[in-house]
Amino acid sequence: MDTTILRLLRDEACAWWANTTPKHIRDSVRRDLATVRDLLRTPGAYIHCGRGGTSLHGENTTISWPGPFEAWGTAVALRKLGLPFIDTRTVPDPFTLVRLPLCCPGRVDPDPEPETPLSYVNLDRFIELNRQLGATIHQ
Repeated sequence: MDTTILRLLRDEACAWWANTTPKHIRDSVRRDLATVRDLLRTPGAYIHCGRGGTSLHGENTTISWPGPFEAWGTAVALRKLGLPFIDTRTVPDPFTLVRLPLCCPGRVDPDPEPETPLSYVNLDRFIELNRQLGATIHQ
């Protein structure tokens, strides 16, 4: 049986915009689900929302979104699944955040004292430092 015509029709159907759009949507949903799984498995992963937008921080992943937290479906879903959420939009002086040490998701042991802007702390200490500056924390 000659399959040339069938192959041509299939190629034409795959190239049609109505077939490619659902594929792109499906791929996007799969990527988002993979991100959600990775972040939920990573100890110390968290969501951060500041004046510049929202970001998800995981072991090998940092994903940013320029808009507010409420407009990003993936971040809202992660918040509902229990990922810690740090909202620094309520900090009066945002420049004080620059002096905080870094939080490294997936890393359990913090750097030795003193805490500097280039040292690493665990998530609990990072949350406490943000809370002292006036950030809103949801756990």
